[in-house]
Amino acid sequence: ITGGESLGMNTNATFGGGDAQISGGASAGSPGGDLVLKSGYSALTSSGQIVISTVDSGSIGRSGGLFIGTGDAVDDSGNIRLQTGESQTGLGGQLEFVSGGSGGEGAGAVAGDISFGG
Repeated sequence: ITGGESLGMNTNATFGGGDAQISGGASAGSPGGDLVLKSGYSALTSSGQIVISTVDSGSIGRSGGLFIGTGDAVDDSGNIRLQTGESQTGLGGQLEFVSGGSGGEGAGAVAGDISFGG
């Protein structure tokens, strides 16, 4: 699925490339549809990866941000869970938070409250 291409040479976001959207189905009275992304299975070796990333910026722009969030709610809002898989013979997967370096005004920061559970 690809958004439309823009061939104009204008830094105004109004003339940028087209967005692409994948959505679960809406519902009037029951929960809305889920959106599930899964990598490919291998009966012999490793399963495939899922890569979610923005591309590098052009010569005068910024790279796009990556936003992961839950919606607002009248009752409890949804959780965000990052989890690595368990290993039968090796180490469990690492969970890394890495901030980018900078050739200009300094590196980015990792901030916020993090709790670790097992």
